[in-house]
Amino acid sequence: MAIAKISAMAARWGKSYFPNLPVVTHEGKTLHFYDDLIKGKIVLIDFIYTTCTDICPLTTARLARVQDRLGDRVGRDIF
Repeated sequence: MAIAKISAMAARWGKSYFPNLPVVTHEGKTLHFYDDLIKGKIVLIDFIYTTCTDICPLTTARLARVQDRLGDRVGRDIF
C-alpha cells in the first residue's frame, strides 16, 4: 500500500473522529481517550457485554487468537 494512501487512511481516523473524553482506568487514573490512549498507535477496540451469550464469546475467542498470532507485538506495537 502506498505511503500516501496509508497517511490518508490514518488522517480519517484521527482526533476529529475519536472523542477525547476523560476515561478512568481500572486503577482509578483519569486519562483522555484519544490523546493518552490511542493517538499515534495501532489499536484494536472491541466492546462486548459480559452477559452476552450469542456472538460475544465467539468474538472474544477470535480476538484471543489474533493476540496469540501477534505475539510480543501486543503491548509494544499494537494495542
